[in-house]
Amino acid sequence: MIPGLRYVPDHLDTATHDELLAAVDAGSWRGLGQRRTQIYGYSYDLRKGGAYPVEDLPPWAHEVAIRLDHDRLMCDVADQLIVNEYAAGQGIPPHVDAPLFTDTIVSISLGSSCMMEFTTESGAQEEQFLEPMSALVIAGESRSAWKHSIPSRINDVWLGREWPRARRVSLTFRKMLAPDQRPAWEPWGNFRNRLRAPQSSD
Repeated sequence: MIPGLRYVPDHLDTATHDELLAAVDAGSWRGLGQRRTQIYGYSYDLRKGGAYPVEDLPPWAHEVAIRLDHDRLMCDVADQLIVNEYAAGQGIPPHVDAPLFTDTIVSISLGSSCMMEFTTESGAQEEQFLEPMSALVIAGESRSAWKHSIPSRINDVWLGREWPRARRVSLTFRKMLAPDQRPAWEPWGNFRNRLRAPQSSD
């Protein structure tokens, strides 16, 4: 496995999974390309001059953030969350999450399974199958040196079995860097252009 990458199957029980999915669906969705998203804590936009606060994490999300810290999947309590909804067959292009955040990012999968791919500029490639109720920790080398993506397809093949996709919701928890530790915007723009495909989104 890639250094810094950690997969935790069954991080949630069935009841908690269902409660989180219901809580997400009670929130307000907004469109981001072909996907729907919810963003809490902070958002960021080069055109607006950087990171800026938005709606606080709702209570259900703050509870999950505390649990991730308690379970030592994160090194601090996350203060930023992006919720992404993927219809069957939808994916996301290869990218590296913005360097506005600390080293450790955790993504929780709800609903459907999917395959996540990791690639490097040198052509190395690894795959990680993500099951509902699982948590994926992306840190260290897997965070900074590898792009991650979800291929756009309706089925994945894992361990000799075909897994059809349905609706999937990901909860990606991150911790903002302190203001004096965040990169300057022009270097960040160059960083993004180098490490991610056009029109992708964190």
